[in-house]
Amino acid sequence: MRGSLDSLTCWAQAFHRTLCAAGILIGSCWMPLTHSLERSETINVCDRGPIGQVLADQLRHSCDRISRQDYENLSILTISPRHQLENLPPKAFAGMKSLRRIHLVGNGLKQIQPGAFKGLPALHFLEISRQPLERLEGGVFLGLDRVHSLKLTDNRLLKVNPQTFKSLDRLQELDLSGNWLQELEKDNFASLSLLRVLNLQKNHIRHIQPQSFRGLDRLLRLDLSDNELTFLCPGMLQGLSQLSSLNASANLISEILSGTFLELNQLSVLNLSDNLIQQLRADTFIGLNSTTAFISLRLSNNQIEWIEQGAFAGLYSLLNLHLDGNHLSDFIPGAFWGLDSLRKLELGQNQIEHLEGFYFEGLDSLREVNLEKNQVSTVGNQAFAFSSQLEKVSLHQNPIESLSRTQSGLSGWAEVFGLRLTP
Repeated sequence: MRGSLDSLTCWAQAFHRTLCAAGILIGSCWMPLTHSLERSETINVCDRGPIGQVLADQLRHSCDRISRQDYENLSILTISPRHQLENLPPKAFAGMKSLRRIHLVGNGLKQIQPGAFKGLPALHFLEISRQPLERLEGGVFLGLDRVHSLKLTDNRLLKVNPQTFKSLDRLQELDLSGNWLQELEKDNFASLSLLRVLNLQKNHIRHIQPQSFRGLDRLLRLDLSDNELTFLCPGMLQGLSQLSSLNASANLISEILSGTFLELNQLSVLNLSDNLIQQLRADTFIGLNSTTAFISLRLSNNQIEWIEQGAFAGLYSLLNLHLDGNHLSDFIPGAFWGLDSLRKLELGQNQIEHLEGFYFEGLDSLREVNLEKNQVSTVGNQAFAFSSQLEKVSLHQNPIESLSRTQSGLSGWAEVFGLRLTP
């Protein structure tokens, strides 16, 4: 009996090391298996469906049996690409009642049947990535009412089925980046009332129907970057009253219709870089002038040639404005009116040739302005006089060689980089 017990103990320790090394993890891969094996019932994992077969594959050097206690106490399960599954049947993880995290990566999954994850009361994180999945039926995540993070990245999902997420009552983070989504439809995420973060980056989204985000009253961050949106219009962002960060960079956006941002009362950061925007109208950012949280606006690397007077009117709380990498060559008086709190202005890599005295009018709080890689050859009288708190001016790689501090209106403590400064 003693020899048999020693044999089982050795097997248990070997099993634990094997799972850790193979990416099928028990806890943190350091907890000793010290329970009394002579009282532990064993099960044949080969009888536990495709997931059991993966476990059995790791046990073939010893045996395909495992104590029921070890099986039920698994807390982290990672199945690497060398294990191909293709299909997950209902209750594929039956008996693994202690599982807290599941990672399924590159396993050739083409179908997940409804109820596949049923019987996992402790699960709070689920990753299904790099699979040839084109659709997820309703009921796939049935029973996962404690999951707070769902990662569905780099699959081939073509469409969001509202019924798919219906049972995920506590979900806070949903990552759908790197799929093949082309359109968002009304009520796609309506059941996810506790969602905080939604990542839709690197899809092929061309259109967002009105009320696509209805029900996401608590969403804080939305990433729509690297898609194929050509415009933004009222209704697209309806229901996102608590949104603090919106990333719509690297799309094909050429037009932003008036009223697009009307409901974004808590927005802090808006990223519209790397699009095709050509002008900023006086009504472009209507709605954002009603929030005191808005601090950062990124419009880098567009095709902006013209800024209407009052385009930024009412954006009193904005601290950082990025307009670098555009086609700006001139500004009209009042182009920056309303930016009472602006601290940093990025204007590098444009086509600005002259700096006139009214360009920075109204920017009383400006601390830093970047004018690198323009065509600046002359600086008008008192060009910087309106910015009494200016601390840093960068003029690297411009034709101008020197600048008179007195003539330009620069404050005594402002540092100028990229050229010679004279009294």
